[in-house]
Amino acid sequence: MFRKRRFLWQIYPIFLLIIIPCLFLVVWFASHTFKKLYLSEISSALEAEARLAAMSLEKSFFTGESSGVEVICREMGKETRARITAILPSGEVIGDSDEDPALMGNHADRPEIRSALAGQTGVSIRRSTTLKKEMIYVAIPVRKREVTAGVIRAAAPLISVSQMLRSVYWKIAFMGLGIALLAAIVSLILLARVNRPLAEIERVAERFARGELGYRLPPTGPKEIANLSKTMNRMAGELEERLATTSTQREELETILSAMVEGILVTDSEGRIARLNQSAARILAVEPRKVEGKILEEAVRNPEIQRLVAETLSRRKPTEGEVVFFNGGERFLAAQAVPLPSRESEPGGALVVLHDITRLKLLERVRQDFVANVTHELKTPITSIQGFVETLKGEVGPDETKRFLEIIAGETERLKTIIEDLLSLSRIEKEEGKGEIQFRTVPVFEILKSAQQACAILARHKSILVELEGDPGISASLNPDLLEEAVSNLIDNAIKYSETGSKVRLELSRERDELLIRVRDSGIGIPVEHLPRIFERFYRVDKSRSRKLGGTGLGLSIVKHIVQVHGGRVSVESTPGKGSVFTIHLPAA
Repeated sequence: MFRKRRFLWQIYPIFLLIIIPCLFLVVWFASHTFKKLYLSEISSALEAEARLAAMSLEKSFFTGESSGVEVICREMGKETRARITAILPSGEVIGDSDEDPALMGNHADRPEIRSALAGQTGVSIRRSTTLKKEMIYVAIPVRKREVTAGVIRAAAPLISVSQMLRSVYWKIAFMGLGIALLAAIVSLILLARVNRPLAEIERVAERFARGELGYRLPPTGPKEIANLSKTMNRMAGELEERLATTSTQREELETILSAMVEGILVTDSEGRIARLNQSAARILAVEPRKVEGKILEEAVRNPEIQRLVAETLSRRKPTEGEVVFFNGGERFLAAQAVPLPSRESEPGGALVVLHDITRLKLLERVRQDFVANVTHELKTPITSIQGFVETLKGEVGPDETKRFLEIIAGETERLKTIIEDLLSLSRIEKEEGKGEIQFRTVPVFEILKSAQQACAILARHKSILVELEGDPGISASLNPDLLEEAVSNLIDNAIKYSETGSKVRLELSRERDELLIRVRDSGIGIPVEHLPRIFERFYRVDKSRSRKLGGTGLGLSIVKHIVQVHGGRVSVESTPGKGSVFTIHLPAA
């Protein structure tokens, strides 16, 4: 690949290409002009010498006496150091300062002679056939009354002229070379001065490209470069401000997306995942870094979500729907997908918002089950009471009347118990919502002892021993009446579902930052599939046995709410046929 040269080495050769030919032309023109002027000066001097000789020889030409012509020519040649030649109109040489005229040929064909015979001053530069030298000739006519009597020619060799011109040429050449070198050096210095701020601009531009926008260029150099530096400084300032604003907005957006409970999923126009927030990753059970850039079908294996995104991308219209998602259990999602704006010729992707409505669905299911259960629980004793009342209206014996009244009294008591439990639940929820529940620091062991005594009659009836173990010195901030009610319900259940003559243990302990109250029995136990729902209202594992034992199906629900009021939780471990362990976890502080 062709490597680009720096600005200096692109401009400097152009300067040289301009300077050198110009200097060459100047030197050539100066030399040519000097030679022309010098030859003109020699021609003028030779013409003057020729005219001087013509004045001396004019009489000889017009009288025809040629005997003294040669002598005059030799004397004039010695005085002027020029070759003087006298020539008749016929071309015959009658006198010469350097050669014997008798040996010289006819000169009528010489160019300078022809010009002189025509009445003009003739000048010619040529090689002399007589002297075998390069000569300059100047010939003038000797005339009187428009009559040409002859021609006087003065000549000088060009050897000395050439030597002198050669010396001058060398001086001009050396001067031109010096000027060229000086111009080259000055041009290099000037271009280097121009290139220095350009190199600084290049270096700073690279720093700007790396994001180092805090640096500023000094406004030095020519006006245009100084203005360029100011413009780049202003650009860097604006970029720094915009990047800071963009970074702040991005951080705010990231914080908002991270804090959102709703899942946010963004895809491009081809259905590839561009980004998703932590809520979406948690809901879809994926890792953001691993799925970003992947096709939705590859990362999220849910046909309904895939359909929503595909429909939104194809129709470019908002789409919504309800999605059932299985991630550690059944989850319900309300999904809305909207198309994103297109950029230039590229279509936009899709934005999917996922609302986890599993809790709402479960609450709705619990509400429906509660309505069905409470209706059933109230309907059964009312139907029984109504039936027996109808029977009593007829003719029945005293014994049957007494038995029916006892049954009616039992069902009435059951109704009363259900209503009291419902009112207790409602009261706890109401007081919790209003913050009316009072807490105080009391010994927890004393509360457990009171609950043990409250269940003593039922325990003696089934010959069940209720044991209490724990540290009497443990205290906590709580509501004694509510906690006693919760523990009593657990002990009551343990006694009801344990065999006669068995044992129930009530334990108090502290583990790390929790107070643990355990109610341990060796009763019939609870099947594992019922464990997640036993704290729901009116939920029974064995409905017939529960009703037979007088249970309302609300006891464990009351325990759960009381423990939650205290900021704790309740758990259960059970093995069918071996017993159950209910544990109340309370904050130790």
